[in-house]
Amino acid sequence: MKPKEIFLNGCNEIAKAFIEDGFKPLKKGQLLHKKSSDNDIVYEIYFQTSHRNWSGSVAVWPHCSIYSNELKKWETEHTEKEKPDGLIYHNTIGYISPYNCFKE
Repeated sequence: MKPKEIFLNGCNEIAKAFIEDGFKPLKKGQLLHKKSSDNDIVYEIYFQTSHRNWSGSVAVWPHCSIYSNELKKWETEHTEKEKPDGLIYHNTIGYISPYNCFKE
């Protein structure tokens, strides 16, 4: 199996655990997306691959992001941001875990 296939299979296996919580897999399972009940807050989990992957070792780097549509609207009206995104928080999973360090 090619590293990309292994990576995407891994992403889809991880995604299965989040579907019950309302996340929808996008981009072949590489992105998990969920909106709050009022459609303002967007939660995303993105799985990044490593450029060092090979068939014997495939790494997954999970990133977590939280966006607000209201904040994006406010940024559009009140700031000079070229591309407002409404980003509230973004980090890799290792930095929001008790380990507080980069993890694959």
